[in-house]
Amino acid sequence: LFIVLVIWHDRVLRERDRLGLLVAINQDSLSRLARHWKKLPRTAPIPPKAGADPVARDLDIFPGDHNRACLSQLLGTAWTPQGRATLTRWLGEGAAQEEIERRQEAVAELSPLIDLRQELELRARQLWERGAPPDPELFLEWAEGEPWLSRRPWLIWATRLLAVAALSLAVLRILEMAPTGWVVLVIVVNLAIGYGNARRIHETFNTITGRGQACRHYANLFKLLDSRTYSCAKLKELGEMLTPKGRTASMHMSRLERLGGLAAARFTPLFHLPLLALTLWDFHVLLGFERWQRGVGPEVRQWFKSLGEIDALCALATLHHDHPDWSFPEVNVDGAALIK
Repeated sequence: LFIVLVIWHDRVLRERDRLGLLVAINQDSLSRLARHWKKLPRTAPIPPKAGADPVARDLDIFPGDHNRACLSQLLGTAWTPQGRATLTRWLGEGAAQEEIERRQEAVAELSPLIDLRQELELRARQLWERGAPPDPELFLEWAEGEPWLSRRPWLIWATRLLAVAALSLAVLRILEMAPTGWVVLVIVVNLAIGYGNARRIHETFNTITGRGQACRHYANLFKLLDSRTYSCAKLKELGEMLTPKGRTASMHMSRLERLGGLAAARFTPLFHLPLLALTLWDFHVLLGFERWQRGVGPEVRQWFKSLGEIDALCALATLHHDHPDWSFPEVNVDGAALIK
């Protein structure tokens, strides 16, 4: 009964936190409509050259040192690091006429989908539960890089044989069928190999899993987006980027999250030490990560690119939803420069 209550209570707490975030999202929306800038969280990043760009400064596209009333703050519903970076780039750079029209179609399609947009913002905000989320660039570089352990098959087989030897000798020693010295010898060898490579392996683990539950939150974000069907060309293209090789990005990220749970054993020394001594645990987990890396690593960057663009489009769609009388301009590249 106690275990059941613990599980139920944990679900209640998660739902309470979720509803609290939804309340905050809608309160921020009301503040944004009323232009209560000081009540809004600072979500608008300032690009390095914004202060030197006279057009961006005169048009209040980005916030200043003492001024939060700006266009990027008005579009502050993008909470993923990728969405913020994409939105900042779009606001600071031009786009081709065809791309502008594609974005406009996507914004028009996303505008009435308020539940989707708020759920995306909610799950993105969960990335910030323990401060700013880790920079995904290191993770992307690992995903696109060369594996370390897989290029050393002799080490893979050595760790497997040593694990079998340690476990077998431990069982035989319990049955008093093997001398203690052999068990101690194999355990010492395992610990020497494990701690000799611990720094490299744990740095890789930290690069992959990031801080807190980043993998789980990204899996939830991808699950929200890669299970939907879209009508316009831009959103169809972004949706296809989230389903490489017939499997969704969320499925791959969920698998990565499970591997991250296995790697978390290193944070419990009393449990990790015997596990490493008997099985060389970290090497087997690392091999699982590298199989994931070889399987889908080259596609990971496009997942995050798609996430960033959908998040930025949802921010524009929220602005359109809040101001339905604002126009979608028709862009004509022929003739003289003119705003009519």
